[in-house]
Amino acid sequence: MAFFAIVLSFLSALVGIIIFPLSAIFLYDYLTAPERKKVKNFDYSNQSQEDANGIRTRAYTAKPEEPYVNIPRTLYENFQQGIKQSGDGPCLGFRPKPTADYEWVSYSEVFNRAKNFGAGLIAKGLAAKNSTFIGIQAQNSVEWIVVEQAVNAYSMVIVPLYDTLGVDACNYIINFMSITSVVVDTEERFKQILDNAAKLKPLKLLISVTPVKDELRKQAESSGIEVVLFKEIEKLGEQNPQAVVPPKPSDVCTICCTSGTTGDPKGVVLTHENFMAEVETLIRALLPFKFDKDQTVISYLPLAHLYERLVHIMMACNGGRVGFFTGDVRRLTDDIKALRPTLLPAVPRVLGRVYAGVWKKARENYLTRGILHVAWRMKRFEVQRGVIRQDSFWDKLVFKGVRNQLGGRLQLVLTGSAPIEGDVLTFLRVALGVPIVEGYGQTECTGGATLTVLGDHDVEHVGPPLPGMEVRLVDVPDMDYKASEGNGEICIRGKIVMRGYYKLDDKTKEALDDEGWLHTGDVGTWTENGCLKIIDRKKNLFKLSQGEYIAPEKLEQSFGKSKMFVQVFVDGNSKYAFPVALVVPEKDHLTKWAREHGQTSNFDELLKKKETKEYIIAEFKRIAKKDGIKSFETPQAVALLKEPFSVANGMLTPTFKAKREVVRKNYKQTIDNLYKEGKDE
Repeated sequence: MAFFAIVLSFLSALVGIIIFPLSAIFLYDYLTAPERKKVKNFDYSNQSQEDANGIRTRAYTAKPEEPYVNIPRTLYENFQQGIKQSGDGPCLGFRPKPTADYEWVSYSEVFNRAKNFGAGLIAKGLAAKNSTFIGIQAQNSVEWIVVEQAVNAYSMVIVPLYDTLGVDACNYIINFMSITSVVVDTEERFKQILDNAAKLKPLKLLISVTPVKDELRKQAESSGIEVVLFKEIEKLGEQNPQAVVPPKPSDVCTICCTSGTTGDPKGVVLTHENFMAEVETLIRALLPFKFDKDQTVISYLPLAHLYERLVHIMMACNGGRVGFFTGDVRRLTDDIKALRPTLLPAVPRVLGRVYAGVWKKARENYLTRGILHVAWRMKRFEVQRGVIRQDSFWDKLVFKGVRNQLGGRLQLVLTGSAPIEGDVLTFLRVALGVPIVEGYGQTECTGGATLTVLGDHDVEHVGPPLPGMEVRLVDVPDMDYKASEGNGEICIRGKIVMRGYYKLDDKTKEALDDEGWLHTGDVGTWTENGCLKIIDRKKNLFKLSQGEYIAPEKLEQSFGKSKMFVQVFVDGNSKYAFPVALVVPEKDHLTKWAREHGQTSNFDELLKKKETKEYIIAEFKRIAKKDGIKSFETPQAVALLKEPFSVANGMLTPTFKAKREVVRKNYKQTIDNLYKEGKDE
């Protein structure tokens, strides 16, 4: 007994020796945190206000500094303001090769090239008017922005095309919108269009950023398509200058085609007013952060999407810098370290990799993991009380390395396009020591309609409406959601809402009602403090044989929270009384389970074993019980996949949503077999 008493006393002393200094350090750090670093003047108990009609608006907004929030009326005026605000400083940066430093092009250089390019298009017979559509299929680059600014300067319309739409979808867009001129940046994209030339009747001019081989030129000529190099268009415009033809706010500036999970792409028609209204509401919501000439952003998300373009436009509004990644996402961290951005636009997948990378490294030994656990819990206490800083003891000991991975100069992180896990968001707010805000919106409302407030530490919501926006919920009878109970389809109204879908009046009427409300198809609820939380999706409902409806995206979100799954795809069929699922298991967790249960640790073999599938189904049932998912909503058969769905293999949209019809088509036989295996409970 004496021995055990001695051991117990020793352990107690050891715990005291460790805990007391840590507690003292934490208390000292917290008490000495400068007051200026605490977010003030926000009443988080009331982030949005509701009127008698159930319409919610932002309850407050930071009082703007009017000279700073000077929002132009068009994208053309916006870039001109950027030239002045920057003092004609650096605008666009690039790395000539992966290991080189960033080189910069000034605002006036970009605009002069844009004028020449636009004048060159006119010399080629295109008209400087709002009915001239210019297609572009290219990676983020200086040339992409030159084309965009040329289109803005001469009142034309830019139509982004992108690889992940698929060849058929790109062909459809060119034909449906009668696009005569397309800009491409690589031989691969150039050849892809030529190989489909017989299907592209409107196409007459193909502009290539890179040199074109003689055999490809001859192939184009035989198809009646003229080939011109990008530099040749610029030179032609320089020799035949044209006065700019500035657009009006009501003019269309872009038609952005939604990737869509089913059917042909729909062209969302957006005006200059739409874009500038979105820029104004975002800048006002993010004050006191200033998008000025001292800010730098990394550009790596596709410019074909509004999220990335909006960041560019906000930077240009007050003369900020944009640096392009080198084109290889595997080298993105190297590009970020070289650029050292102050602003990072991100999607949950990117932030999730940062989070996973930190914990993976920490798992290398118990001491490192223990220190990380203590550090993040100590700093989380501060974050939950509105203290955002980078100079605590824990920052210096643990989190400095995380910040250095992202350049070490970050001041703000924006995330959107898909929900981000609460644990990931909280950890990164702690580790980076900067505000991380999450937004919600759609292409149809020019990007964002809601945004979390700077300093709000809560997670798993997307904030109140942006300044000047209106949001309300409406009943969804089929899913038993009632607006009177605080749940319903999210509807948005404001200057950011699209004009409609190009030449699709029936689709426009489905999305926009007579009062100007955009019906998003997403289902939301209001939190106690007036923030919007996305809880379901109105579309993509399956009706089971017994008449019950299931929402696969809702189920995928719930099941996807398990660390055991990388991806979950739920399918339903009205012939059967149960859903089935395709699952990509998390390799480390699955092999760990296998070892603990005397199974083989060979991942490929595990995917085939009956015991593994039974375990996965049991995991589904465990989550279903925890989240209140009904038995008829729980998959009764699963297929285990090794290869995740991705944008590259065409299974995900660029915003990382499953292309349901594509997945079903590719795994048709597998899914059919699952229905034969499954059984109703």
